[in-house]
Amino acid sequence: GERSILHITSDFGYGERGAGADIPPNADLVFDVELLKINGKKLISQAEYDDFQKRLEGWKSSKLEKYDSDSTFKEKRDKKHGSREGYEKWLGEQVSKDLEAAKGLIKK
Repeated sequence: GERSILHITSDFGYGERGAGADIPPNADLVFDVELLKINGKKLISQAEYDDFQKRLEGWKSSKLEKYDSDSTFKEKRDKKHGSREGYEKWLGEQVSKDLEAAKGLIKK
């Protein structure tokens, strides 16, 4: 993941009071940090993102195939989305939403 060195001056750290025996008064702090996850989600490579996109498109295609071949499934989706076009639009929105969320997790 993304790695950085953080320099915290004492006035933004523990200041004159310090922190017990471990951090003396007026000590500047240096942290070596690596970002591994954002809100519990790990960072992904561009290749992983591309694979995720292919899997989402496959999911959308499989749902449309089921819609076209299963009258009970079609009837339930038509009640909720009005028509095949409405259902396909909803599926596309779900794919777009998931891809947009995943974009923020791509390692740079």
